[in-house]
Amino acid sequence: MRRQRLTLEPEQRTALPQGAIALTESQLHYLRHVLRLRDGDSFWLLDGVGSWYGAELRGCCAQVGSPSPAPSQELGMEIHLAIAMPKGSAMELVIRQSTELGVRYIHPLWSDRTVNRDDLGKQKHQRWQRIASEAAELSLRSHCPQVLLPQNFSLWLSQWADTFSQRFVAVTDRGAPHLLNLFAAHHDGPTALLTGCEGGWSPSEMHAAREYHFQPCSLGDRILSAGTAPLAGLTMLAALWETSQDVP
Repeated sequence: MRRQRLTLEPEQRTALPQGAIALTESQLHYLRHVLRLRDGDSFWLLDGVGSWYGAELRGCCAQVGSPSPAPSQELGMEIHLAIAMPKGSAMELVIRQSTELGVRYIHPLWSDRTVNRDDLGKQKHQRWQRIASEAAELSLRSHCPQVLLPQNFSLWLSQWADTFSQRFVAVTDRGAPHLLNLFAAHHDGPTALLTGCEGGWSPSEMHAAREYHFQPCSLGDRILSAGTAPLAGLTMLAALWETSQDVP
């Protein structure tokens, strides 16, 4: 299990479960110049959707064998992080660290108080997904979280809210119940955590969230930044779920 790991791009999965897969320039650079692998060296290929494959580096290809048993570091519950995008590069940090914490889906949102970004396009989204892939490799996850395309907050609510069995929206209201007191670790189905950008949610957005049965929750007595709040919330959810599995 000490072999190095590489996650395939979606279009490369068609060659699985066995065969030679042509590697991209960036993958070859990573294997040969970062990991210092040579022809014939072995490594793990992850398909990002639950399977690991033993592979050997051969020229510009990976020769893939049969699926290999590998320990799963998955959280075991499906968490969706919906985040009103913070300023600057904070979103990249959230994607990387939320992947390490076990999130399954990341939903970037445009909210009333989100700073406008005219440069957000296909390349930015591809970079975000690549960051998630790298973090999944690092944390030995068998699934790579999906980073969805940014959506307007109200449109996202109408399309996604009904798919969640538990729904939480983080607020700074000191009177809101703590997330630890709201989350039911034994509850089946996907759980959604909704966090805001700098400035928080507008009154109309909070009204809409409540209309879709999102429970306002506190993440503690201190005001957290837009980059810290989602990580704090995910840590609590993961810890509650994992410790609940130890109870007979």
